[in-house]
Amino acid sequence: MGVQPPNFSWVLPGRLAGLALPRLPAHYQFLLDQGVRHLVSLTERRPPHSDSCPSLTLHRLRIPDFCSPGPEQIDRFLKIVDEANARGEWSICQIQRTQTDQMAYFPMEKFLFCTAFKFWKRFGGDED
Repeated sequence: MGVQPPNFSWVLPGRLAGLALPRLPAHYQFLLDQGVRHLVSLTERRPPHSDSCPSLTLHRLRIPDFCSPGPEQIDRFLKIVDEANARGEWSICQIQRTQTDQMAYFPMEKFLFCTAFKFWKRFGGDED
């Protein structure tokens, strides 16, 4: 049985979520229990215990601390989400918030907002 990772919440219920860095194998099990099949890591280092659930596919964008994601990273994220949803799978985006990258959190919020908005418009958002 899984344990909810820190700061887990759905951005688009059942399709896209965000969370703090998962640190325990039980966090990954929780994601699987929720139906998540893709974890998109925005951190430079591999998340701890990310190999503990082979059914969960890890995608690494490797955005350096204190840096904003580039257009190619945003496009890659959207491609991962598009491909997962085309197969009826859900995606999840993971953010690392530690004392060393607090300053990177604000550009990351913008990244998540922009990608969530694009995703929302693409998959059932209002046409207005």
